[in-house]
Amino acid sequence: MTKVCSKCKRELTETHFYKCGTKLQNYCKSCYSKYAKNYYSNEDNKIQRRKTIKKYKLLHKNVVEERIKRWRNNNPKRSWIYGTLGGHKKDGHKIMIDIESLYNIILYIENCSICNKTLNWRHKGRGPKPDSPTIDRINNDNEININNIMIICNQCNTTKGSRTFKEFIKYCHYINEKFYIEE
Repeated sequence: MTKVCSKCKRELTETHFYKCGTKLQNYCKSCYSKYAKNYYSNEDNKIQRRKTIKKYKLLHKNVVEERIKRWRNNNPKRSWIYGTLGGHKKDGHKIMIDIESLYNIILYIENCSICNKTLNWRHKGRGPKPDSPTIDRINNDNEININNIMIICNQCNTTKGSRTFKEFIKYCHYINEKFYIEE
């Protein structure tokens, strides 16, 4: 079966058209790609799309919130990634790791790399809890990259503070020597 593209007027087989429900689109895939590239690169269209999305979210607030809640519940580690990378980006850190790479790193991590505490990926409520997972920048560069991070609990990250990992180990030895109590 063939169809004529309403844009380029070529007669093409139906495999050259995207489906919209059970019907074929009017533009062939090639013409649609050009149209979409132009449409999505246009600033006025971007502004209009943002307004449309904002309006939808206002009109369907409960539906949107429920969908987000369900997604976060079904994808706790991915949800954590988006939140933590967004927070680091907002704080001015340079993000040099993509979402999939970070996901592959944390996929099988269940415990803090320092204290071995079980991490709670399904955090609910405001603010981090002691067992919330955090990204620790090992040498405290302003860059988040695959060679400069480890996943530790919030309590260990707070204790480590702005120290490098080497400084943190020295600090732990100092505290141990100063306050060591034999049992």
